[in-house]
Amino acid sequence: MKMIQTVRWYGPDDIVTLAHILQAGCTGVVTALHHIAFGKIWTGAEMLARKSLLKSYGLVWEVVESLPVHEDIKKARQLSAMD
Repeated sequence: MKMIQTVRWYGPDDIVTLAHILQAGCTGVVTALHHIAFGKIWTGAEMLARKSLLKSYGLVWEVVESLPVHEDIKKARQLSAMD
C-alpha cells in the first residue's frame, strides 16, 4: 500500500498556495469547489478547470471534500422540475 501525502486546500483564495503545498512535499490535495454556492450544480467544466490548475503544479485532486448536498436530497424529498 502506498501512502499519499495530501493537504486540504480551499481553492485559489486560500492563503496557502499550491507552491506552498508542493514545498511541503505533498503530491495531492483534498479540496472542493468552494466558490460554487451551496445547492448549485458543479459542472464538468468547473471540475476540469480545478483539476487542470492542480495538474499545472504537478498535483492531483485526490479527495473531494465538503460536497454540498441539498437538504431536499438528504431528506428524500421530491424536487419539482422547476428547481
